[in-house]
This record gives sequence, C-alpha cells and structure tokens, in this order.
Amino acid sequence: MRGAAVTTAAILAVVAALAAALLWTAGRDLLDEDRFADDVVASLGSTPGQAAMTQRFSALARDRVPPATPTPVIEAAVGRAVAASAASPAFATALSPVAVQVHRRLTDDPGAEVEVDLVALRASLERELAEVDPLLAAGLPPASEFPSVRLSTGLDGPVLPGSALAGRVPAVVALLALLAAVLAALAIGLSRRRARTARRIGSALVVAALVPAAIRLLAPRAAEAAVPRPDDELARDLAERLMGSWAGASAGLLAAAGVLLVLAALRLPEGPPRRRPAA
Repeated sequence: MRGAAVTTAAILAVVAALAAALLWTAGRDLLDEDRFADDVVASLGSTPGQAAMTQRFSALARDRVPPATPTPVIEAAVGRAVAASAASPAFATALSPVAVQVHRRLTDDPGAEVEVDLVALRASLERELAEVDPLLAAGLPPASEFPSVRLSTGLDGPVLPGSALAGRVPAVVALLALLAAVLAALAIGLSRRRARTARRIGSALVVAALVPAAIRLLAPRAAEAAVPRPDDELARDLAERLMGSWAGASAGLLAAAGVLLVLAALRLPEGPPRRRPAA
C-alpha cells in the first residue's frame, strides 16, 4: 500500500511540474492580452512581417497604377514605405487594438488561423508612400478593400483551455509548482528508500525539461506550415515570440531536478522499516 502511494505521489509530482512548464511555455504570452499584442506588433514590424505586408500592398498597387510601371519599382517603393511606417511610433498605436481583437479570437481556439486587418495602417502607409512615389500613394485602395495578413500559433486547441486561463497563467503556474513540490515531498517522506525516490523524481524532471524546448522547436514550424505564403514566415516569427518563455520553463524543471538529485546524493535517511505481519 505504501509503495503504491509513493509511486502515485511521485508520478503526480512530475505531471504537475511538467504541466506548469508547458503552461508557462505556451501560455505566458498567448494567454496574456498585453504580451500577445506586443508580440504581434513586433512580429509585423520584423523582417518577415514587413515582407508579408510589402507583398500584399505591392499586389494591390500593381493593379491600380499604370501598367508600364515595372514590378520591381513598385515593390521597392512599397518596401521603403512599409519600413518607414514600421519604424514610426504610430505603427504600434495603430495595430495594438487590432492585435487585442485577434487575441480574443485565439483564446477561444489557440490553433485557429486568424487574420490581422491592416486597414489601421492605411493613413501611415499613404503618408510614407507619398514621400517615395506620389503615384503609388494614389494607387492605394480604399479602406474597404485593404488587405490583411494571416497568422497561426501552431498550437492545437486541446493544448490550452484558452479563455478559461486568459490572464491567470502566472497564478496557475505557481499553484501547479507548489502542488508538484508538495507531492514530491510526500513521495519522498513516505518512501522507505528516500534517496532512490528523490533520484528517480529528479531524473524524470530532467527528461521533462526537454519538452518546453521541443515545443519551441516544433510550434513555429507548425505555424509556418499552417499558413500559406506570403504570410508563412510571419506566422513562424510570431510563434517563436509566443514560445519565448520556454527557456525559463526548462530552467525551472532543471533546478528542481538538481535539488532532488543533490538530496539523493546526500543519502537521505531511510524511511521506517517494513512491518512484518504477526506470526
């Protein structure tokens, strides 16, 4: 009976610790409105984000300017205007409310493909494009025809409960970590071979520390595969930013494992001897 209780408590301790690490890795930014909006704005302003927007705007301008205008000229002018717009403080001001709306859709379905409407950038882009080429600025479409870019997190819906955890990730992670510590202490305290139990839990946590790193590696690739060009690299960039907490999650698991392995090396006192049944 005691052995079963020790095994159960040890397994649950590892599960609780891994759940805390997974939630921190995949949910710290994804399920926090402000952090998510900051990541979306930064991703749109990055090299992949500017490239995706440049392709969208260039395709629109190409249909509205004189046919004799060379495509490379259009793309170069639009690219300079997009870069200037992304460097402006107005860029984040315009896109942050849009990113918040996207966040609210993703909290209900983290694996969904969503669209970021770029119409909020129209005024800024028109102003910057007018500095480069007034003809192209006149070719910008009206707000009703302005494009959007597509994004995906690379995470399937069942990975995260979504809106139930929105804004609560740090508190839930803290509770899971505390639960893991209590369960590990219980398993070691009940065990007759405490050093071995501590060593086994610590070894399991070392293996578990690889999981956040695997998510950081695989989720961006899944996001890139989920979204067609020209937005695929933008989706990958955003997923990389959203998974940016993986290192802290892995470090936390390794730190806990280190404590347990040190305790095991110090040869914890054995538990109470097994009672023999009366003759």
